[in-house]
Amino acid sequence: MKQPSKPTRAQKVIISAHKLRPENWMVVYESKDTLEVISKKTSMRKVLNKWGGIMQKKCKYCGKEFDATKSKRLYCSDKCKKSRWREKDKKRQYGVHMENPNAAVVDIAVKAREAGMTYGQYIAKMGGTNHA
Repeated sequence: MKQPSKPTRAQKVIISAHKLRPENWMVVYESKDTLEVISKKTSMRKVLNKWGGIMQKKCKYCGKEFDATKSKRLYCSDKCKKSRWREKDKKRQYGVHMENPNAAVVDIAVKAREAGMTYGQYIAKMGGTNHA
């Protein structure tokens, strides 16, 4: 990792544009579009956009392009954010694992039922699996 350095005059302008005090921040990394800074006091890191704090991003829910003022923003609106949250909550509540069970296990379970045995009995009779 590169050692933090004092910001240049141009970097101080970028830091100030993000409503931060340049004298409290050190530059860790600079790329074409971003400036990574670290706080002198708290060691907190931030990634700043060089071009006025506005980035073009794509919404993770609806796919619409939007202007993001923060690099962590994932959704274009609160509506998309809440819809995605509800969708994830339903999957968690009703069990995603039940939608796509392992096909091989299901096939073996069907064969076991046809033979009049449980899954475990069928696996034991067929030789089991190598766990060594």
